Order: sequence, then structure tokens, then C-alpha cells
Amino acid sequence: MEMSDQPPASIVEDNIKDLLQLHRDCPATARHRFGAMSCFLDFLQDQKVIQFNPAQSVSKKRRPKPPAPRSTFYDAEVLNKLWNPEQPIKDVYLRYLRFLITTPLRAKEAAELTVGQISLSQMNISLSAADTKNKEEKNSNSRDFVFLMLAEVISRIFKTLSNFLAYPGLELRAKI
Repeated sequence: MEMSDQPPASIVEDNIKDLLQLHRDCPATARHRFGAMSCFLDFLQDQKVIQFNPAQSVSKKRRPKPPAPRSTFYDAEVLNKLWNPEQPIKDVYLRYLRFLITTPLRAKEAAELTVGQISLSQMNISLSAADTKNKEEKNSNSRDFVFLMLAEVISRIFKTLSNFLAYPGLELRAKI
């Protein structure tokens, strides 16, 4: 019987272990599923639907570990091929790709940029901890992530700063 067929009170530690076993070859997926299941079971416990969260019974040794950090780093030759693709791609995609190459932003962070996060006078982009993948501020010394934009890079990618602010993929629809 699958967990979806069971009432919440009948879910036990073995069901959680089965879920982890199902994704043993995909550690990131296993970790996300375990986290989501544990969170849902916490909610059910708070709502008095279940008395105990069975995910808490899974020993730390058996819980999915974080996936290994990325090991792929592009050299100058590969970056040059991405910057100047052999096959034509839409200009809007090419500008977005070049923006990602030249900034330390994740794709989602770049796509969700707002005008308030960009200071053209100081030529920087500032993201709070809540705007990044690391949403939780682990300590009170947590600072915003700020990096300088090189005017030359911006001018080459977007031709003008007004094009930068009008870039359709970045929700930056403001006029200078």
C-alpha cells in the first residue's frame, strides 16, 4: 500500500524510509522530498491530525545528505562559445545568457530582479538574504549580497542603461 492510500495517522518511519529508498540515486530529490514530507507531517501534528511526526524518527545517519557542490566550471573557450553562439538565438535570450555569465546571480535571482535592487548611480545590485536561495538568516550578522556591475559589461550586453531597465525578462520596467 502506498502512503497516498493511507490515513495520515498510519504513516510510520518505514514509510518515510521507503520514500528515501525510492530516490536513493537522486540525493537532491531525496532531500527535497524528505524535507517536504517532514514539513507536511509537522503541519499535521500542529493541526492535531497526528500525534507524532514519523520523519523525526529517521536517524540523522539515514537522512538524505545535501548533494555535492557543482563540479562543472566553464573555461574561457566554453564561455566564448556561449557568448557568441554558432546557432542564432533570440536577442532577448542572448542578453539574458550574457547577463548570467557576467553576474554571480542564479537564474531565478536574475529573473526576479526588481528596480529597487539595482542602483545605477552606484552601479550595483543588492539582494537581501530573503531574495537569495539562502532565505534564512542564520545569524544576526547576516548581510545583504551586494556586487558591483561593471559599466562596460552592462553597456556591451544591453547597449544602454535604458535597455537594461527595459529588459523584458527581468521585470525591470522603469524609465531612467
